[in-house]
Amino acid sequence: MADTPPEALAGQTFTHRTLRASRFVECDLGEVVVRGSEVAGMEIDSPWLLEDGSRLLVNGVDVVPLVDAELSRRFPGRELRTAADPGGLRAAWSALESTWAATLQRAAGMPPGTVDASVAGEWSFAQTLRHLVMATDTWLGKAVLEREHPYHPAGLPNDDGGGSAAYDGSEFADAEPTFDVVLQARAERQAMVAAFLAAVTADTLAAPRRNPHAPEHVKTVLSCLRTILEEEWEHLRYAVRDLDALAAPPAPAAPDIPAPASASAAEVISWLLDGDPAIRWQVMRDLLEEPESTWRAARAAVETSGYGAALLSHQDPNGLWAGGVFVPDGFTRELWQHEGQPWTATAYAMNDLREWGLEPTSAAAVRAVRLVGENGRWDEGDQPFWEGEVEECINGRTLADGAYFGVDMSPLAARLVGEQQPDGGWNCERANGSVRSSFDSTINVLEGLLEFERATGGTAESTAARRGGEEFLLERVLFRRRSTGEPADAAYLLLAHPRRWHYDVLRALDYFRASALASGAPVDPRLADALAHLRGRRLPDGRWPLDVRHRGRQWFEVDEGVGMPSRWVTLSALRVLRWADMQ
Repeated sequence: MADTPPEALAGQTFTHRTLRASRFVECDLGEVVVRGSEVAGMEIDSPWLLEDGSRLLVNGVDVVPLVDAELSRRFPGRELRTAADPGGLRAAWSALESTWAATLQRAAGMPPGTVDASVAGEWSFAQTLRHLVMATDTWLGKAVLEREHPYHPAGLPNDDGGGSAAYDGSEFADAEPTFDVVLQARAERQAMVAAFLAAVTADTLAAPRRNPHAPEHVKTVLSCLRTILEEEWEHLRYAVRDLDALAAPPAPAAPDIPAPASASAAEVISWLLDGDPAIRWQVMRDLLEEPESTWRAARAAVETSGYGAALLSHQDPNGLWAGGVFVPDGFTRELWQHEGQPWTATAYAMNDLREWGLEPTSAAAVRAVRLVGENGRWDEGDQPFWEGEVEECINGRTLADGAYFGVDMSPLAARLVGEQQPDGGWNCERANGSVRSSFDSTINVLEGLLEFERATGGTAESTAARRGGEEFLLERVLFRRRSTGEPADAAYLLLAHPRRWHYDVLRALDYFRASALASGAPVDPRLADALAHLRGRRLPDGRWPLDVRHRGRQWFEVDEGVGMPSRWVTLSALRVLRWADMQ
């Protein structure tokens, strides 16, 4: 049967035949009709299933949209692969990098030899990475950048035997490269994509390019980049599938009692309490309603252990972090393009210490506030740290930090009130002429104004401005465009941590919870869509996953990795839903 010419079986009718346990690889099964046949246990894996116009009918139902939606649920950020503008493409690549980083970390933690193991004759993990090196060289190096010799010898071309106009095979090494060589080549290609996307413009995306496999066909830079995204997500899916298979324990012969489908609420709480002191005290306060004396005692440990103590240990003698305020000393534009925005300088260290709950009256906090005030000068205009700089999103977080740590932030609060946009929110591009608000800038300012009101009671003007900013988000049900009702940005629906300056629906819900608890206001019905989305993202074990870890250097990791259950995300989600359900 294996040697039967392909066309010999086309158009035939097979009746009362058994093909049970057969395997079809690289076959044309298009327009095959199956009627009244046993298909239980059938598995279909087709990377072309989701191409435009494709359909697969099961009992009269086209399941292609359902498969697409489920894959995007399993792989958050995948839905960004169809981005059409520079910002969307950058977000799409960032999501991919974060997900691949978590997958690499998972593979590294598995038994020796895992990366070279093949499942059912498919490429190993190392071979998958090699193929992606080749794919990047083909679609970015050869097609987009039009390099004559773009290929790394560690790359692995398609093994379909058909050849390609893009390469003749001599470019690739015959010997199997070491995994370290593969990782280095892969990291270089990822950095190459990131650097290109950092500077790409809409005009460049529209520029024509030749299809490297069929030069007579014209593509655009955008379509080439989308091919890279598709390749990345498909091969990530394969890699995760095979790692799951390699990690799966042998099935018990006859299990007497099935494993529980989900963890109890008590087990999730216990898991949270086993985390860092920065998480533990918030669980005590927000989920367990422990007495204030109890959770405050737990909060004191942030100064001396865990994340808080680790971050304080990186403080420079002059009170700053990494020698700078917004970016580390010596950090260049080229490094930003290569690595992403850094999160190690003073501004983000103060954000972290506030989020983690460093006691404002502790010796470490008092020292940090004093020295940062004395020695911190903003990169943008050399302004003293606690006076802020020109961007509203930065100043919103600075306001929150200063108010929390006991600094008089009245001048900066008044300035932010005066910079509110006509539509009720804020935008960091106001100084450049923008008159429309952004979700990202608005949430940063709202959090700052709320912290200012907690510390001082606020002013009539700050309270009114904050209500206006809340309306800006509520009118858009936290994530939709007013004009079309579509999500303003697919990334807003992802669960990220640390949040930095980025907006997402859980961050907004956590803000509205804190605001309502401060004022006694009920749950606004316009939060319903965002709450439903949050409930839908809950894992079967009662926890929530981390979808995004924003790209860029940080002092250390504070989560298990993208795709894994996150204590930070789970803490925020549980306290939001607890508040919403109590109303």
